[in-house]
Amino acid sequence: MILSNTEIQRAIDDGRLRIDPEPLPRNVDDPSCPYNTTAVDLHLGNSISIPHSGPFTYDLRQQGIATFLSHNCTHLELPTGGYVLEPRLFVLGKTLERVSLPIRQGQTLAARIEGKSSFARCGLLVHFTAPTVHAGFEGTLT
Repeated sequence: MILSNTEIQRAIDDGRLRIDPEPLPRNVDDPSCPYNTTAVDLHLGNSISIPHSGPFTYDLRQQGIATFLSHNCTHLELPTGGYVLEPRLFVLGKTLERVSLPIRQGQTLAARIEGKSSFARCGLLVHFTAPTVHAGFEGTLT
């Protein structure tokens, strides 16, 4: 089931979904409202990670890929004036907001992270193959 904007807000009020800081305003008639018909817009955080050029060897059957990537990336704070993303450059960004989908008796939620078509038309992809945010997740979305 996909939640509507009012159901997303209700899930926040009920504690089934936590987004910190909470996206505001909630009034869908306000042009700056982040709640769409069946989604809520999140923001890019203040830093990005740029993987070093390889070659690297990593056995994907092992755990620890996040740590491996973290040690093999350049971490940049985004300047207030913006960042020029070079063509064909792969960067990892995280949401400004922390998201939590607590596992509870009764109604437990999972979510999806999707890009905006207006950004995709510019060549900016939000994810390649992993859009699911599983129940029990807590943190920023990469």
